[in-house]
Amino acid sequence: MRLKNEQKIEKVDRETGDIETIVVSKEYSTKISPDKFYMTFIEYIAPMFKLKSTSARTLLTWLCCHAEYNTGIIRLTTSERNNIVKELGMSNNTITNNLAILKKLKIISGEKGNFQINPQIFWKGDTKTRNELLN
Repeated sequence: MRLKNEQKIEKVDRETGDIETIVVSKEYSTKISPDKFYMTFIEYIAPMFKLKSTSARTLLTWLCCHAEYNTGIIRLTTSERNNIVKELGMSNNTITNNLAILKKLKIISGEKGNFQINPQIFWKGDTKTRNELLN
């Protein structure tokens, strides 16, 4: 990325006493690390996975947002389940049923509160780590 830095320097002319303004401009290149972000369009891919349930899509969105960076792991502790209940307005039974649906469709894997989002479908992290995980 090209950046430009300008600096204004005021200098007093010793002969006239006038103040002169000098603009010094420098251009330089810098390497910027990519932002850590996660992007998915669940509404558009849901039909491919026969994910008809609105609550399952909503839960999947929550899981994607809360997955660990570069692992896709979600730990659904009792506290996290309570957060889902409050945030999404789902009952614990609905959460359990939707996790089963997502597992059956192989969108997530795991059990007993430890889940991982399938990195072939959704990923939150750098591509190098994802490729290593897939190999």
